[in-house]
Amino acid sequence: MAPKGHKLSAESKAKITGRPISSDSPFAVHYWLKTRHPKVGRCEKCGREGRTDYAYLYHPEPHTRDRDDYRELCRRCHFKMDEDIYKRGASLNASLSTKQRSEAVRRGAQARWGRSPV
Repeated sequence: MAPKGHKLSAESKAKITGRPISSDSPFAVHYWLKTRHPKVGRCEKCGREGRTDYAYLYHPEPHTRDRDDYRELCRRCHFKMDEDIYKRGASLNASLSTKQRSEAVRRGAQARWGRSPV
């Protein structure tokens, strides 16, 4: 075990958890955005100044490292966008058959982790 205060490498974490090393996880991509594209502090939708977040436009697809796939939004606009996405997803999901839902889950897992769920 590493001494207290020391961080494990990505390879060590992968061995311990059994999860693949992913540089395209949402956390890694948001860190990349923060370091390469500093936020201006102005919402791209309503123009409000203050605290902003990067919002990914193409949920539930895997995150990308293309700045054009993100918008810098205030919290209100970000939550409203997410709420619209979830409502749209729920209505789409209700119209799918069980087989179609299972296929969508399999495709999502394949895109995120490179393997199908068990």
